[in-house]
Amino acid sequence: MDERAPLPRRRVLVVDDDGAVRELLAETYELEGLEVTAAASGEEALRRLEEEPLPELVVLDLKMPGLDGIEVLRRMKLHPVWSRIPVAAISGAPRSEFSFVAEPDAFLAKPFEIDALSETMRRLFERGGAAASERP
Repeated sequence: MDERAPLPRRRVLVVDDDGAVRELLAETYELEGLEVTAAASGEEALRRLEEEPLPELVVLDLKMPGLDGIEVLRRMKLHPVWSRIPVAAISGAPRSEFSFVAEPDAFLAKPFEIDALSETMRRLFERGGAAASERP
């Protein structure tokens, strides 16, 4: 009998000020077998990164009131541990509208196809995830 502990589920942090989008993303990722944490603002996202187990992927809306996704992305990429977490940026605006100080690892324009979202997630998991077991 194998008594090893089950592997922890991969974690995703979904950040979007639109509740319907957060719910769609959370449901999609949960169906993929992932553990999902959601944040409704940039401020909440940073708190979750500070206080909770680190995700292996962040899906980040770029246009939010208050602390927007561009600033969250910049802070993540400057952080010694968070910088290794892949970030998929999402926005209803085209990528050309943004001047990135720090580049996201992927960009998806809203509305996006669920299959494209899942494929992006798989690709980013292959590249990242090392930071999830680390803390500064």
